[in-house]
Amino acid sequence: KKFSFLHYISDVLLYTTDRQRIVAYGDSNVFKFVIEPVYLKELLNQADNKGGAPVWAVSSRANEVRLVDRGVPSDSRYGILICRTIKDLSPQNQTGYRTTGKKIGYIVIRANEAYISDIYRNIDIGEGSEIFVVDSQGVVVSSRSKDIKILEKYKNGEITKYIDKDNKTNVATVKFEGDSEYSLVTTSPIAGTDWFVVNVVPFSYLNAESVRLGRYISIVSVACILLAVIFSFLISKSISMPLRA
Repeated sequence: KKFSFLHYISDVLLYTTDRQRIVAYGDSNVFKFVIEPVYLKELLNQADNKGGAPVWAVSSRANEVRLVDRGVPSDSRYGILICRTIKDLSPQNQTGYRTTGKKIGYIVIRANEAYISDIYRNIDIGEGSEIFVVDSQGVVVSSRSKDIKILEKYKNGEITKYIDKDNKTNVATVKFEGDSEYSLVTTSPIAGTDWFVVNVVPFSYLNAESVRLGRYISIVSVACILLAVIFSFLISKSISMPLRA
């Protein structure tokens, strides 16, 4: 029931060790959410390899099987999947519970991708600039722009060259293949995932601001020079007039 208060969570599924599906939250009838078998197998295998740590993935209509289309907006057709193994718990004297390490199943939570992109949708970092999220392979997992396609590699995966392997924020000057100018690219890791927030700011915007600032400085400088000349003239006049008198 607690998921009903989280509008961005659309479905919660449980799977047994033999991969039988149980609906914990979401529609179990007409609009039921079923993960395509091959994709599900890959997802659960990744969860096994993580040993209890969550696996983050993106699903699309190609990975989801629904009897009837929900008719939701297009930005909800992509889902963020969080999957992890569930391990058995055994009681421990006066200290609560501890895991036995025995796997008893899996949990898969699906959230609408729009929830993530809405976080940064209205952030303005300059004309022609973009913010989006990619995984460690350079595949876009969240985007606010129609020109940057989800589940496609950004700039043919070139972005992976500028992702820090130690999961640290990295800043680089980049000219992507096919671009006519350089951009300032910043990549920042998202904790607990292999995902990165990417900011791309074209140099044309940075240079435009520099040129605009230069013009302002020039105008102020010229104005100061003119004032200095005027003040010098007035001062010289104020000195020479009494001397002549």
